[in-house]
Amino acid sequence: NMKEKLEQYKRKYQEQAHRLLQVIRKLEAYQARGSSWYPEEEAFYARLEHIQRELNKPTQFKGRLNELSSLVSMLDDTPQRPYQEQLEEESLSQVKMCLDHQTRGLIQLTKVIKEDTAEAEICYEQVQNQ
Repeated sequence: NMKEKLEQYKRKYQEQAHRLLQVIRKLEAYQARGSSWYPEEEAFYARLEHIQRELNKPTQFKGRLNELSSLVSMLDDTPQRPYQEQLEEESLSQVKMCLDHQTRGLIQLTKVIKEDTAEAEICYEQVQNQ
């Protein structure tokens, strides 16, 4: 699940970076034609360049994605202990104690049911004989 999200964020980052580069390329081509820009266009271009610089900062998204990617691959490469080894001895003793209590309770319940069944059969026979 974590790996899927990481891949999704990587794709999203790459798509946004690609779209941004396309817009910047078109703006530069427009500017290269010799046409003068309106102040709004220049402000927009400056904003796009700022966004591009922010995306390429190693401490920003790209660096964080690389860090998360290496962490996920490291976790995948780390051998995991089997589930039984992860349980603590205290937890195991608590589970055993709980199971013992349940077993004793079931034995007692079975005994009561057998006694009640025997008494019910006696009552049924007495009703049948009357």
